[in-house]
Amino acid sequence: MNDRAWIAKRWVKYLKRAAEAAEEDLAIAIVVPSHDDPTRNAVQEACLSNKIEVFLDIVDEQVRDDSRVWNQGRYDHMAMLRNRLLDMVRLLEPKYFLSVDSDILVARDSISQMISDLDRFDAVAGKVWLHPSHKDIVNWANLKRGEGSGIRRKNSVGCFEVDCIMALKLMTKEAYWVDYYGHSQGEDFGWSENARAKGLKLGWDGSVPSKHIMSPQLLDQIDRRLGW
Repeated sequence: MNDRAWIAKRWVKYLKRAAEAAEEDLAIAIVVPSHDDPTRNAVQEACLSNKIEVFLDIVDEQVRDDSRVWNQGRYDHMAMLRNRLLDMVRLLEPKYFLSVDSDILVARDSISQMISDLDRFDAVAGKVWLHPSHKDIVNWANLKRGEGSGIRRKNSVGCFEVDCIMALKLMTKEAYWVDYYGHSQGEDFGWSENARAKGLKLGWDGSVPSKHIMSPQLLDQIDRRLGW
């Protein structure tokens, strides 16, 4: 979680609302750079005011802006950070672990819907868009087979098995014992590949979309794909 003070309090508020709708207890675990006091303070204040237990891992890393520039070095670094987060989760041993990017506001019924899908899958993603305006760039992918490298994905309202899930995914205990690695298309692809290699089934549910706010300028704007 880096440079997210602008959304942190709202991020916590929406997580609490969704957990309450699912009638599940909520604790929050985050990894924060040592230099990012504003984000750390915002999360701690929000958790305190909402009576949510928070677990922090402070990591030393260089100051960087929140630019969406991705390369292999960045994927490797993100895999390391996500594995540090998993280390905390494994010590806590929750029934479920919701891995959610810190610029996503989770829809009220998203957690409930994902829990209902876990009778079919070991981990399932709730729908978010990975582009500020494109309708088909959503958070699942299937690997192209017999066509060279690449992926395919498409927006849907259905629930189905997929190769890769990302950004907003609910994990069972079996799933959160799977490590990330810096796959050439991103650490979530690495995690998904490792999960499938262990025989886990991954699903994606498009019925309850959550809001992915990819810059501070969009925080108070309505996403017309969602209506909020």
